Amino acid sequence: MKAGQTNLKVGTKVQIINQDREHKHLEGLIGEVTHPFAFGCTKKNWIGIWLDKEGVVRGDNCNVKTTEIKIL
Repeated sequence: MKAGQTNLKVGTKVQIINQDREHKHLEGLIGEVTHPFAFGCTKKNWIGIWLDKEGVVRGDNCNVKTTEIKIL
């Protein structure tokens, strides 16, 4: 199954990269791809990520653009 409006498979391991100053706390975090979460952007080329590290953000998940990840 593809995540959101992307070609990435749900469950793919990724690392978050290329974050701006406001979201620098996400830089380098690893997690699994899922569909974008409704609290954030759900447009084309956006994915949700279940983070492996707890306590970084509320719910331990976030949405990012596909250009802001590295597939592991």
